[in-house]
Amino acid sequence: MVRDIAAVVLGYVTIFVVLFLTFMGLYAALGAERVFRPGSYEVSHLWAMASLVVSLVAAAVGGMVAGLIARSDRPIWVFAGLLVVLGVLSALAQNAKPLPAGARPADLSGLAAMQENRTPLLLGLAMPVIGAVGVIVGARLVRRPASPSPHP
Repeated sequence: MVRDIAAVVLGYVTIFVVLFLTFMGLYAALGAERVFRPGSYEVSHLWAMASLVVSLVAAAVGGMVAGLIARSDRPIWVFAGLLVVLGVLSALAQNAKPLPAGARPADLSGLAAMQENRTPLLLGLAMPVIGAVGVIVGARLVRRPASPSPHP
């Protein structure tokens, strides 16, 4: 039981760290003008596409960590379900936030960008599903298949 909880928690922490570091690096490399649509807090198509790829990879890495720790598939499925539930709630909450007043400054910091960005609802709802798929695929990459039963 403790091992199963550790698998989910450490897998989730892994996803968070990979996403945070990757998105901060991407934001620094691309700059606000390529991350957002001109003058707004809406993310660009480039950022949306990068988010899909980065999220899938981060979730797969988190799934690998969880898969290495877990002794069964149950914690992996719980982890995937947890990502879907938390991700959908997060997308709905973010979509309900009022837009910041005024135009977006050109020199917006990475942390402010994370707080103020506006992701299209459809993308926000797709991300948790992509995360769940990534976790399952990542766990499958590192988990050994169950040994066949010695009895026919």
